[in-house]
Amino acid sequence: MLMAAPHSGLLAVTPDEEDFYKSLGRRIAELRTARDMTQQQLADELGLSQKTVGHYEVGRIRLQISMLPAMANSLGVTIQTFLGPLAKSAGRRK
Repeated sequence: MLMAAPHSGLLAVTPDEEDFYKSLGRRIAELRTARDMTQQQLADELGLSQKTVGHYEVGRIRLQISMLPAMANSLGVTIQTFLGPLAKSAGRRK
């Protein structure tokens, strides 16, 4: 597991959160590639490093909720569209 420094703003994913963040990462990668964007291009739009985007896409670190509007906008979708498939799958696990 990636251990992120508390002051970095990057939080490692706990085992309980792993499935959700891996699904979210796949969604980010899917939407990014559908827009024919590289990780670097997405990172540049968001003011992040390519490495951080890569960590998001494999579910290694948490995407902060404050990043949702910018991420969805950069991927050309609404927040509802961005999270929609994840919300549906989370509902089936209950």
